[in-house]
Amino acid sequence: MKKLAVIMALTFVLSVIAGYAADEKKKAPVKKAEPAAKAVTISGTVAQQGDALAITTEAGDVAVADNPKAKELAKSVGKKVKATGTIVEADGKKTITLKSFTVEKEKKAEEPKKKAEPKKKAQ
Repeated sequence: MKKLAVIMALTFVLSVIAGYAADEKKKAPVKKAEPAAKAVTISGTVAQQGDALAITTEAGDVAVADNPKAKELAKSVGKKVKATGTIVEADGKKTITLKSFTVEKEKKAEEPKKKAEPKKKAQ
């Protein structure tokens, strides 16, 4: 009989402890996952700004985060590029982490077309 009373007491104590732990787990704040940043493509001219790079677009400058692709981009300063990556904005400043980029081909100025000269009639 004493053994049964001891077993029941231990079961009661363990149940109380398990219930308390479950309540504490429910109270813990749940962290919401941040939405994954979408890749975007921007077009502009690569500019050197001190030690950093930026892409000057029609909407303004976008800083380039330092990564291996940025080191490749440094060879294209002064050239127009299309850059793809994720952009974050902090303190009003946009920064792109490059995933890829392509240097746009320079467009040659078209020469004015010559007017066709009228054919001379055979005499």
